[in-house]
Amino acid sequence: MTQHQCATVRARPHERPRRQLPRKLLVWGCALFSVCAVLALGGRFLPYFLASRGYVAPPDPCRAVSGEIVRQAFDGGDVRGTPHAHGTTERECRWSAADPDPAHGGWLTAAAEVSLGDRELPDVDNAERSVRAGERAPGAITTAVLGRDAVISRSGNEVRLVTAQANLVVQVDFDDTDDDPLSDEEVRTALRLVAEEVLEAAGQPR
Repeated sequence: MTQHQCATVRARPHERPRRQLPRKLLVWGCALFSVCAVLALGGRFLPYFLASRGYVAPPDPCRAVSGEIVRQAFDGGDVRGTPHAHGTTERECRWSAADPDPAHGGWLTAAAEVSLGDRELPDVDNAERSVRAGERAPGAITTAVLGRDAVISRSGNEVRLVTAQANLVVQVDFDDTDDDPLSDEEVRTALRLVAEEVLEAAGQPR
């Protein structure tokens, strides 16, 4: 290398070192990113963590209620049950006397419905409102079914019981047109027994 070339090399300006971000700034940036990610995921999944325990499908009353319990409402006579389904959130069973004699008429219906709100999550408040609405019926009385609040009301020959467990609403209706109808206490007992078996078939809310 000639003297001129050496001079040229020595005259070359020094390259500036690359500036590095301060360590604290990097730490805070990572922390901020983590917080934003958690908030974004929380906004999506938090409702599922905070949701009340409940049911996604109701039990089948026709299978839940024993024939012995149903026959009590018909004074021991033979009965036949017909199932009905309203979508996936409501199931119903309607029993009537097998005897075609009009003197032994009447029908018994048990309906089980799950109340679902936004994102198909259990809506416990709406289920409780169904019970409270029954309290406003004329002559309504309060009782209990498996420790749950229940309301019994009468309109003519028809007697109705409404109760709820979590987001499951159970409604039992009985229309006694028999020539020798059951007493009020016998009807209320029959309705409570039907509601108990439906709730037991539902099991504990998840």
